[in-house]
Amino acid sequence: MTKNKKITLGIIGCGTIGKFHVRNIIRNFRQVRIKYICDTDIINVRNWAIKERFEDGIAFITDYADILNDGEVNAVIISTQITQHTDILIKAAGALKNVFCEKQIGTDPKQIKTAIDLVERNGLKLQVGFHRRFDVNYIKAKEMISKGAVGKVHIVKAVTRIPQVLPARYLVKGLFAGHLNEVTSHDFDVIRYITGAEAEEVFAFGKVLIEPKFAEIGDYDTIVTSMKFDNDSIGTVDSSMQAKYGFDQRVEVFGSDGCIFVNNMIPTQIFYYSSAGGRVDKLTSEAWSKKQSYSLFYMDRYHDAFVNEFDQFFKAIIEDKEPICRGIDGLKNILICDAAKKSADTNKPVKIDYSICQ
Repeated sequence: MTKNKKITLGIIGCGTIGKFHVRNIIRNFRQVRIKYICDTDIINVRNWAIKERFEDGIAFITDYADILNDGEVNAVIISTQITQHTDILIKAAGALKNVFCEKQIGTDPKQIKTAIDLVERNGLKLQVGFHRRFDVNYIKAKEMISKGAVGKVHIVKAVTRIPQVLPARYLVKGLFAGHLNEVTSHDFDVIRYITGAEAEEVFAFGKVLIEPKFAEIGDYDTIVTSMKFDNDSIGTVDSSMQAKYGFDQRVEVFGSDGCIFVNNMIPTQIFYYSSAGGRVDKLTSEAWSKKQSYSLFYMDRYHDAFVNEFDQFFKAIIEDKEPICRGIDGLKNILICDAAKKSADTNKPVKIDYSICQ
């Protein structure tokens, strides 16, 4: 970051991911000042900050209007529930704040487009929190694909399976934005990012195999999405809300001249073979519960990517650059998710209409 300029931040929403962002910013960006943290459970958040020794100089509040009304604050981070994102984004842009918004930036494409247009009219920066774009492995994969390492892309495969299904109390309409928005959206984004291709049509299949509560809210805990892209390639994304062996997230890009794999992080790269067969370290649920040193969940595996995405956000503000993951990327993502959900619900392929993006 440029050393002679400073960013003053307000954090809106400080749950699990919000706390993670606060910790990363304080530890890695001395030129950034967090002036406010806003949350509905502010006592819990303040106690956490005291325990972490982060509380000095931060105002802990429950009304984010205080942040928007403070002229010293030039950027906000929105890390509330997805269903609240767009309303806050519109108000923040109206108050002339640059915005980092966790994915998704909303659930209503028309409202999202209104927010994006307001950001652009006011000359602000909006970055969407698809952190995999900032992971060195995906950056390298994108570079290799763009230089023709796999030739013409034929097939793309992505997998995301999280270790533990969300508690049933979170699986409530209006609070939970749906499996595709909450989880699979990352896969849709990283495919767009590394291949440069746009999804044209999806055919999704959804099942409730893990947590019956998903059926009650009209959703699925297990989803497979087949995709057609505008570069004539095809692909699949499979996503599960429970993988008992740990966080499983992989991507494969196969083309006319080669194949690229972005695989899971494992404790070692040692493969052992004997008369009893072969063995390699695995992402076991036992290891996950013991918090061993290898990457077991997204905040572990993508720790550096989370730091990198804020480095790029702050640079975009200071150096007046376009963010790497813009509002339009968030809008296109929600259109893909909506099409996949409609497909799963109707058991029919659905073409994606991007006309609102114009």
